[in-house]
Amino acid sequence: MAARTSFSKSVDLLMELLVGFGPGNDAVANPWVDEVPGFDRKGAATQRVHNLRVYLELHRHARWMLVGQEAGYAGCRFSGIPFTSEDMLEGPSVHPVFARRGLARTSTFGKPIRERSASIVWPVIGADRIAVLWNSFPFHCHELGKPLTNRAWKPSDDRDGLAEKLLRHVVDNVFPSVRLIAVGRKAEATLGALGYEAIAVRHPSQGGATIFRNQMAGLLGAPASRPGHTG
Repeated sequence: MAARTSFSKSVDLLMELLVGFGPGNDAVANPWVDEVPGFDRKGAATQRVHNLRVYLELHRHARWMLVGQEAGYAGCRFSGIPFTSEDMLEGPSVHPVFARRGLARTSTFGKPIRERSASIVWPVIGADRIAVLWNSFPFHCHELGKPLTNRAWKPSDDRDGLAEKLLRHVVDNVFPSVRLIAVGRKAEATLGALGYEAIAVRHPSQGGATIFRNQMAGLLGAPASRPGHTG
């Protein structure tokens, strides 16, 4: 019972930090706070908080953590879960991990959004819940005034170093026993700057899908003992 309580408290604090980042702006969206007319259903932010809570609970015994770069508009922005798109939460393409778990889509679009990176990552990590997904900057960065675009995050997108605090909390407290996999060079650099050791793999976007699949195939069967970090 103690371990369950400790995990729950760590997730509670994570949610407080995510919501505490506050509303987004013209270049950054906070999936767990923002509800933009024309894009988000009523109660969308609350649903995404629920989606993420359920997801984290399902993966509480993960042995690996894939850390990406930032949330994408077709993925986490509307699902609330990194590297996961709406079509995986409900409807004919629902992923076995999410079936009958009470997760739901949140956009106002005619059909659930599908993200290419999600469609590559999930078949690789499978449905046995040994790998949990996160982003070094969990919020959605987009071009100024263009909410349905993606761009790389930069230090000025952060507020009072909260991104670093969030990442440290997820790695050190929510999932302290996982082995880290950095998905993309920016995630690798971010983790390294914080003193974490991580295995680097190619990001699946922009022509990297085959390399990503091959690299991951060689990793997930390996022992997942957690190396130390200097941060």
